[in-house]
Amino acid sequence: MTRSGDDYSPMTTSVQATTTVEYRPVQGPPVKIEVTSEQLHGRACIAGTDHPKPLVPAGHVYTGTAGAPLGWAVVACADGCTPPEEGTDSEH
Repeated sequence: MTRSGDDYSPMTTSVQATTTVEYRPVQGPPVKIEVTSEQLHGRACIAGTDHPKPLVPAGHVYTGTAGAPLGWAVVACADGCTPPEEGTDSEH
């Protein structure tokens, strides 16, 4: 929040928070990647590409919890975009 006098106004930013997850693609070995909330909730391509829909199932990611990992179904572009590799930023 920014302060202007006694009024508070929301800050605007294009930075999205990311979470480190274990990505288990439909094919291939599991990898650790960073994902946004949109990717985690299946509303954006797991590879971070900005293609129009349709999106198709692309495996699962697992987030750490106090107990067992929590699984999330993720999606990718139907045109076959390349999934992220370990240690890379998923938004490219």
